[in-house]
Order: sequence, then C-alpha cells, then structure tokens
Amino acid sequence: MTISLSSALYCSDEDLCVAAPGDYGQLVPLSQTLARAADGMFAAAAGGSWVLTSASTNFSVQCVALGSIFQIRGPQTAYPSTDLLAVTAANNSSITLRRPGMPSGMGNPPGPAAGLGGVQFLVGTLYPQIERASYDLRKTFDLDDLVPGRQYSDMYDPRELQEACIALVLARQYRDMARHVGKMEDFYEKSKNHQADFLRIVQRTQLHMKNNHPGGDKLMRSPRLTR
Repeated sequence: MTISLSSALYCSDEDLCVAAPGDYGQLVPLSQTLARAADGMFAAAAGGSWVLTSASTNFSVQCVALGSIFQIRGPQTAYPSTDLLAVTAANNSSITLRRPGMPSGMGNPPGPAAGLGGVQFLVGTLYPQIERASYDLRKTFDLDDLVPGRQYSDMYDPRELQEACIALVLARQYRDMARHVGKMEDFYEKSKNHQADFLRIVQRTQLHMKNNHPGGDKLMRSPRLTR
C-alpha cells in the first residue's frame, strides 16, 4: 500500500543545517542519501566558483533541489573538514551552491579560482523526518490540506510553524541517532533541549489564517495540546 505524503513541509534541510551546523552531517542516515560521488568539478573562475558539475550524477533526477544540503568531503588537501553548502538550483549534472542561510554569492565560494577536480561530495536529506513533523504539526493546529480555510496556502505566514518544525525534527533525530554516532549523552541532552524548545514554541504560537473562503474558518488557530 502506498501512503500519500503531503507537499506542505514547514522546514527544510537547510533550516536544520543552520540550526545544527556542527551535527547535521551525523544526523542524516546514510540510507537517506540522494547523491554521492567523487568526480565533482569546479571550473576555473575569477574570485572562485559556486557551480559544481558531476559527470556521474543527475542531480535533478535524484531529487536534489533548492534547500538541500551539499556536503563537500574532499579532497583533503583542499577541504580538510566537511564544507556544508545549500543548494540554490540543480540542473541535470550541474548544481549551484551558496552558504546556508545566506543569499546567493555571499561569503567564500567553495570552488577555488584555479578550478578543482575530483571533488568528493554527498547529499543526504531528512525529508522523512520533516514530513512526519509537518504532519504532526498539522494535527496539533487542526490544519488539513483538503479542507478550504485550513490549508497550507491559507496561512498568512507559513514561517509561523518553521521554528516548531525545526525543533521537533531535531529533538527526535538527536534521540534516534544517539546510539549510532557514539555520542549518547551529548545527543540525548540536545534532544531534551530541542524538545523543550518545541513545547515552548508551540504553546506560544497562534496561526494567522487568511480566511478567504466563504464560511471559512476562524482567523487564528491555537494548538490542541494533550498531556
């Protein structure tokens, strides 16, 4: 049986990377890898390059898209530690990058001015965890993609749920990955902190709705919390 997943997601991989940049790479399971190769190429460009190509990868087909996080892992001589970039656009074998949480072109380009080949990269995603958290938030605020007046498009500002979604995904993922990365105490503590953040954020949040349907729902939606 195939379960239909909603396209209304309240945060992205980029949001999670900005919130937890030091741990993001360890929070994404290898089973959720979208792309991985060692033939990345930055062409020579004055001032450095933001565009990488890979002959062995079709980024578009493999669902690498705006908001994905691109991890550059080598060669070690050029990248002694993993460099995390956000995806601006993906077009077949070419991908355009930027610094997470920053506008295009801001900051230091990942590709050197002289160009570089043999770039090792990995793109993973926390999409299943984001989808689950988004679903739970819709139930918490009594939202429904199929009911006019309660849909994603009926919200004045979808970012009102962004912080809550980030906190919920991180709370769950720090807990679930604690055993796998050998950082049980550290990750469990971070999980508890993010869970506390999630509860605080949800309790203060009231969603503002457009109410642009005849007989539509009320203009504000409060959370339905159970203890």
